Amino acid sequence: MIWYVSNRGDNSLAIFKVLEDGKLQRIGLIPTGGKFPRHFAITPDGAAVIVSNQDSGNIRVFSRDLETGLLTMTDQSFAISAPNYIRFY
Repeated sequence: MIWYVSNRGDNSLAIFKVLEDGKLQRIGLIPTGGKFPRHFAITPDGAAVIVSNQDSGNIRVFSRDLETGLLTMTDQSFAISAPNYIRFY
């Protein structure tokens, strides 16, 4: 199982693998491409993670490896004033 955590201190997403004993192992850290990552969400198909960077006024799209959970920043970025929540309908 993979878990993600936004870090507003260094504007990144940390990626953790849950080990069999329940402990977390950090397997990645990726900059969010903006300031103050307020919220993020995995797309319904699991293929991407969308991050809202509140203080820089942008939303960034990351592709997500379905096997490893690792993220890669794409060139998709959207300017939105103070985005703070991602929701899929």
